[in-house]
Amino acid sequence: MARASGYHAVSWLSTEPVRKLIHKQMSLSKQERRQRKRWSKRPWQFKLDHRMNVLAAWVQGWISTKSLAQGLRYPHAIVALPIVGEAGMLLVCPEALEIMFGGD
Repeated sequence: MARASGYHAVSWLSTEPVRKLIHKQMSLSKQERRQRKRWSKRPWQFKLDHRMNVLAAWVQGWISTKSLAQGLRYPHAIVALPIVGEAGMLLVCPEALEIMFGGD
């Protein structure tokens, strides 16, 4: 099959809007950097409690597998996760739980 003169194959990755989109997805916002920095300074017990709350909620059937993955992948940004089949959120952040329901 003959190609028309002046035809050039261009990769969709080389287009300007796509390059901006890829760069935007890869770069972290100021808020994201602050959240990650704050998370990294948390004690290991806090991090463990957060992850155990997420895992326990999944095991008990309160949250979906997608929410489980998000809670474990982005712990610095997750305070509550949506409850399966209901219009509510389940707190998984130990600090938020302490603020809402008091200490031990």
